[in-house]
Amino acid sequence: MGNRSSWTALAGLVTSSMVTAPLWAAPPESLPAAQLDWHPWGEDRPEGAVCRGYYQMPAYRLEAPAEGKVASEADDGQYGEDGETVLSGEVVLRRDDTQLEAPQVRVPASRERVTAEGPLALRDRNLLVRGDAASFSLDSEAASIDQAHYVAHEQRLRGDAVQLARVAEGRYQLTEASFTTCEPGSDLWRLVGNDIVLDRQSGFGTARHARLEVGEVPVFYWPWVRFPIDDRRQTGFLWPTLGTSGNGLDYAQPFYWNIAPNQDATITPRVISDRGLLLGGEYRYLLPSAAGTVEGAYIADDRRAGDEASTYSSLENGDARWYFDYRHAGRVDERTDYRLRYGAASDGRYFDDFGQTFGKSDTQNMERLALIEYRGDTWRLEGKAQGYQVLDDPLKENDKPFYRLPSLTAQARWQQDVGFYEEWNANATYFWRDIESDEQGFYDFKDQQRRVPLREAANGARLQLTPAVGWRADTTWGFLEPRLQLHHTNYELDYGDRLTERDESLTRTLPVASVDAGLVFERELDVGGDAYRQTLEPRLNYAYVPARDQSEFPDFDTSELAFSWDQLWSPYRFSGGDRVGDLNRLSYGVKSRFLEDRSGRERLSFGWARRPTSRIATSTCRAIPIPCPTTRKIAIVPLASVRPG
Repeated sequence: MGNRSSWTALAGLVTSSMVTAPLWAAPPESLPAAQLDWHPWGEDRPEGAVCRGYYQMPAYRLEAPAEGKVASEADDGQYGEDGETVLSGEVVLRRDDTQLEAPQVRVPASRERVTAEGPLALRDRNLLVRGDAASFSLDSEAASIDQAHYVAHEQRLRGDAVQLARVAEGRYQLTEASFTTCEPGSDLWRLVGNDIVLDRQSGFGTARHARLEVGEVPVFYWPWVRFPIDDRRQTGFLWPTLGTSGNGLDYAQPFYWNIAPNQDATITPRVISDRGLLLGGEYRYLLPSAAGTVEGAYIADDRRAGDEASTYSSLENGDARWYFDYRHAGRVDERTDYRLRYGAASDGRYFDDFGQTFGKSDTQNMERLALIEYRGDTWRLEGKAQGYQVLDDPLKENDKPFYRLPSLTAQARWQQDVGFYEEWNANATYFWRDIESDEQGFYDFKDQQRRVPLREAANGARLQLTPAVGWRADTTWGFLEPRLQLHHTNYELDYGDRLTERDESLTRTLPVASVDAGLVFERELDVGGDAYRQTLEPRLNYAYVPARDQSEFPDFDTSELAFSWDQLWSPYRFSGGDRVGDLNRLSYGVKSRFLEDRSGRERLSFGWARRPTSRIATSTCRAIPIPCPTTRKIAIVPLASVRPG
């Protein structure tokens, strides 16, 4: 993010108040994970899971009694002369959704309270509290537990307290207590306070004389603090950020506004001492069939706008600077989607100087897009208008992107029962951009004359038709796929004021033929008591594309494909529709994979392949801005990947 460094206030605002604060709270030591309903992920760990496990409340040991009644189970029961009942052994009591497990429970004759000796466990709806001793009211929700260790399953939080008291339904008061969302055994962070109140109904907690510990090291102190305990959105201030750099002090204070269940906003005033006040905002909305985001930032008077800009930049001190980004995606029906996007910035250096306010905008290109897409069983239809603002300051004329105004695509695939298939691919696009150059294509850039290549000087329409036929046989032991595709391209070009003798109407038709084949051999393995299946997969691919001189064809969207394992088996050397590279190539290789027998997951794969290449004629590469080899080459590609569980 440019030359600006920052860090959260949690680490940067340690003050002397930590020294003069009241005596630190000292909660009990945490219990092992096995006693906190913690279950480590096994082989079924979901993709993207951050934690190494999850909390899960076990089933109640007793059936629910009638409302207001108490069900009990114990190894032994005694009744004293004063009417007191003493249950001992493995005692279980349940009333409504509350269940108590303890080695001894005493119930006085009044039947108003219950006292229990630990080690005990109290369970409520998605709540577990373990402790040494407890007292419960049978007439209300009141309860207290000494030396308590608690887990709230749904909120994924846990903590410890010298005493935990339930003062009302869903409301708990903790003395000398801690609170964290870290998994058991981890003390990455925790909040510790003399008096903590957790309200599960409101989703908030409060703490007095609280300190934040990171890795058991105190980093911040609050006399009083209010904080969320679940994922519900709440209006209020978020954590600020504070930093220093060559621009001086940099302080941002975001405010979150929970407008409605389907709308929210974040407003972030940011003070940069040497530049001024930058006001940022983000608004999000969710509709029944659409969702969108509007974000942006604005500084009216950037006092250092021109200080770090290049000599050739138009920025000056005192300039207003801003960015805007609108994103919207929706659905017309179950088969038709649409997307809208409009991004813009005041200049190419905005993100270099101010960074990303909300971390979502592309800092290289601001996209402008209107797209609608239909996906049927056979046909896929798409229409879009698309362009970009390239964030370079200054920007070369030939680096200006082409706008697609519009681009229309139609694709279809027909699959036959015997393995034959037919495909239809068609695209019509009008490419446009505004280039300022003379009749020869020259323009001034940084006190030097530059020239726009002739192949990039035209605007115009391109029609591309690429029907294909093929046959594919798939079995458990291999596959075979011969395929033939026809590339037909037609151009109607406009060079404007540029002097040229090139034709403005161009046509190209080329066949692309390929045969892809592979075998699969398997064997069973035992690795450390776990069953695996290893594969050995040799593969052979031949591709042929005849030569065609394309030196007079424009270059709207062509780039050379990166050399990779997958590229070895593709007959295409370029992306986009302006170049079809000649090819007469045989690729061969072998890959091996290790699959878990139980889950089918791939844990390890590696491979080796060779691609001897022979290009037919160097003249076919004249319009392609890369060297064209004239001799035979051999490319060797290794492959290795590991996917831990």
